[in-house]
Amino acid sequence: MIEANGMPRADQIWTPGDPEYWCVILRRVKVQRAEFKRPCDYGPWTQALEALDVSPFALMMFAHALARPGWPADAARQIEFALTFLEKDVMLFQSGYCKRHLLKRLHQAQLNAAQSDRLVALVKRAVIDGAGLEEFRGYGRCAATLNRSDLNAWLLETAQGAVVPLWELPPDTRHAVLEANPNVVKKYVGRTTGYEFGISVDTLDGPVAFAGLGVERRVKANAWRILQVVRRKHRGTP
Repeated sequence: MIEANGMPRADQIWTPGDPEYWCVILRRVKVQRAEFKRPCDYGPWTQALEALDVSPFALMMFAHALARPGWPADAARQIEFALTFLEKDVMLFQSGYCKRHLLKRLHQAQLNAAQSDRLVALVKRAVIDGAGLEEFRGYGRCAATLNRSDLNAWLLETAQGAVVPLWELPPDTRHAVLEANPNVVKKYVGRTTGYEFGISVDTLDGPVAFAGLGVERRVKANAWRILQVVRRKHRGTP
């Protein structure tokens, strides 16, 4: 259905009301993904779409409409658009809002094996590269819904050695840490020390200074956070 240049064949004409049309457009856009700290810079995507004579506003209007609840039972077209939109990491005005709601639709949808694999890859990307807060939470819900042993094993391995802020520990664990380690209480008395020190999730030792841990700490902590979402939904997950 797609020619080598990325455009639809002459006998398959899609309109701006079709998910397939926008999937073709998205795949033709060549924009470098932002780094871990992602500024709201809409310029690259705006320029890339306008170079294709495509309105960024039209894309976002379609994405908003498709992200609403009420997908049909056979939602293959909607799923393909949602996965492509997320894979391309569109950065336009209100794209974060769309990503959050597309992820809601995906975690409610029935995915086939290939679609599940693509969503797993997106979860891993969110762990490694980071994502906006609501988008990241959406990936956590998707990981819990998928509950795939291969993804869970990867999260468990990646999370080893994670250091997280005290308040992110489960309530029972947090209470036990505070009772067993008076030094933690002292470090967390100040208003800003929660951003300077954390707790090792493996040994519950602390406080551990965040300074010097680098991006690796963020990756480990992200894996641990998503693993907690899976564990809350599926008791007994390692």
